Amino acid sequence: MSNSSLVNYTTVTRDIDAPIGEVWGLVAGFGAEKAWYPCAKSVSLEGFGLGSGQEYTFSEELTQYDASKHSMTFRVRRPDYPDMVAFGTTVLGSLGPNKTRFRWIAEGSPLPDEFMAVL
Repeated sequence: MSNSSLVNYTTVTRDIDAPIGEVWGLVAGFGAEKAWYPCAKSVSLEGFGLGSGQEYTFSEELTQYDASKHSMTFRVRRPDYPDMVAFGTTVLGSLGPNKTRFRWIAEGSPLPDEFMAVL
């Protein structure tokens, strides 16, 4: 599936009162989401770098990582939706020496309306 056939599921944007380097040091730790993501009750990590995977009640595979642009993308794999193609991208932007914009973009294959309603 090409990126042009992906639809936007949701985008979350938050401004954080901290320098971009400090925020990146926290969110770029693939597999360490328990430190900052409240819904990550349990995370297991397999491997390191591109191709490494982590598992919640679904699994994610790191597919793109660019420290210079403060961005990373991972593919979401859900056993309950085996035909779904979905990606999550985290991107940081500096708003000043002590302010960072955090964006999380979820996109993937088109889903039925009832699934989109709960995203």
